[in-house]
Amino acid sequence: MRTFGQGLLKLETDVLTGVIRIAAEATGAVFDPDGDFFRLYLDDGDEKEILVRSSDQKAEIAFIKDRLSVRYSSIRAVNGTEYAITLDMNITEKEDGLVFEPIIRNDDSRVRVNEAQYPFVQARSLGGSPAEDVLFYPRAFGMRLPDPWNSLDRYHSEYRFQDDRGIWFGNAYPGTGASMAWFGVQSGPNFFYIAQHDPEARICIPAVGRHPRQAEPYLRLTVASFPALNQGETERLAPHVLAAWRADWRQGADVYRAFIRSAFYKPLTPPTWVQKMAGWQRVIMKHQYGEILYRYADLPDIYRQGKPAGLNTLLVFGWWKGRFDNSYPHYEPDDKMGGAEGLRAAIDEIQSDGGHVILYTNGCLIDLQSNFYKRGGQAAAMIDIDGNEYRNHYHFAGQGLTLRQFGYKSFALGCMATEAWADRLVKQGRVMLQFAPDSIFYDQIAGHPTLLCFNKNHPHGARVDRDWTYRPNVFRQMKALCPPDVALGTENISDIGCAQADYTHNSAPVKPQDPTIFPYLFRYTLPEIISTNRTVQEEYEGFKQDLTYAFVFGLRFCVSIYRCRGHLGLMPEYTRHLAWLNDLRRRFHDYLVQGRFICTTAGDMPSGIVRTEYLHPDGQRVLRILWNRGVESTAVEGQIIAADDIAFIETRISPDTVLP
Repeated sequence: MRTFGQGLLKLETDVLTGVIRIAAEATGAVFDPDGDFFRLYLDDGDEKEILVRSSDQKAEIAFIKDRLSVRYSSIRAVNGTEYAITLDMNITEKEDGLVFEPIIRNDDSRVRVNEAQYPFVQARSLGGSPAEDVLFYPRAFGMRLPDPWNSLDRYHSEYRFQDDRGIWFGNAYPGTGASMAWFGVQSGPNFFYIAQHDPEARICIPAVGRHPRQAEPYLRLTVASFPALNQGETERLAPHVLAAWRADWRQGADVYRAFIRSAFYKPLTPPTWVQKMAGWQRVIMKHQYGEILYRYADLPDIYRQGKPAGLNTLLVFGWWKGRFDNSYPHYEPDDKMGGAEGLRAAIDEIQSDGGHVILYTNGCLIDLQSNFYKRGGQAAAMIDIDGNEYRNHYHFAGQGLTLRQFGYKSFALGCMATEAWADRLVKQGRVMLQFAPDSIFYDQIAGHPTLLCFNKNHPHGARVDRDWTYRPNVFRQMKALCPPDVALGTENISDIGCAQADYTHNSAPVKPQDPTIFPYLFRYTLPEIISTNRTVQEEYEGFKQDLTYAFVFGLRFCVSIYRCRGHLGLMPEYTRHLAWLNDLRRRFHDYLVQGRFICTTAGDMPSGIVRTEYLHPDGQRVLRILWNRGVESTAVEGQIIAADDIAFIETRISPDTVLP
């Protein structure tokens, strides 16, 4: 037996039998001795998930300088069939961890190599007490899930999946499901980190799994890639990293941030008005089902309803003739709402008063009833593994029951690799700019759709996971349309997507009532990103806490009264609470707007206390925000904080303090 690796993790190899295992004795972790370190799934057209386990293979092992080479000249599936598939797994040690980078060649006409899970760790223990282990996962702004050994049971499908062989949780990246391509588990003093470090940001699924019900406990950690290799194709897959440190989740964030900054994360500098923007009112003018809720002449009054709350921006949906979530990608003003001149006049009036207007279009959806789709646009649609178009179905309704029950609109999804769809998105930008808005907005495309496109006629060919190879160039074309003071906005959060726009409209709820929500993860890793809260839609019970939670994490306010059918003039308490928070934002502007979100400690706080920190631009001062969301006064960090109150503590930091 020979070992490879000097950190907390190492590889044990048997050069005689070709066995390779991952070990972590230095952490106290116990990995399955007969477990796998990778798995493949093959597709013969009939059986779509033919499992290949590394533990069933015999490898040729070689040590080449700082690299371990593990070669499989053929592979055997669990069904006993031998396939003419070559796999070279190259493993190097970096960042005190192990980097896995396979090269796969498929010479077998019987199967396609759909999926590769690597590295694959199945742990009986991660060293600490399992009940005290904590999973940190990049679901939207972040997720913190205590005791994943048991709590992952909530992701049991109850019917659809093979949960009797293991329960899986994971979301596709890049997208709001997985906004970053890393996750980890804190176990005692050690943090286990697993990530994709891919400059191309290929679609992957960071995944964590656990044992079936009533089975001996284990925890699985892996990242799945989707090479979709047909006969005669060879692919070097994305580098995946497995590491363990005597540290906490911030070490993982620091390592991942360093990687993406070296690869693709180069965020824009937004126009000054965007940096200062406290948020917006989001309003739908003509709804999907055809009701005109507002005319262009109403927009200045809606804008004025936001001024007492400290908001001076409108995000305008449904301003086109075809109706909200209809007719995509065709956008033209509606004479029934006031025509092109009426839209220009409304925007000009708002801007003359110091306000800002953002015009909406969709960046992904193609209405099946649109002329674009019927006259050739269908060729730009994304195709699923079965050769069919992906379909999204959005249906809204008023008071009738026909649409509410049976639905209305169906959409195909445009593939960013196609010239036809990219050109159409640029055309949408030119249409919006005719009316001189302060920003053009493309819904969804910072992280949606995170789908594999199997349309081989598209420029990505057989490489189904290459969406983000093409998408940044589309963003650059859209941004190039914008004059210096005109911003480019989009929806959804992902590390690579947020770097392409001046701001993003987050699509996931950010509410403190969710015990798993952990916005520190994304905000600490990517503090430059300007994004919003979500679904604070009227004066329901707890709305003030939802707004305050967004404030302490530095999010901009998305006000969508009555699901974008209303405005702040209908919500006096909402308006007063926003005004209070926006006054605080102005008071601490240097920190909250010009400064940077940081996290100098990961220690627990008293129940009901939320703490955030911001570094001043001078790098010498830190503002700690302590919010008591409890029902009684609480003593914390030398402060007595009343219920529903916020304390602001400014401190100077030592000149030799090193912050990430």
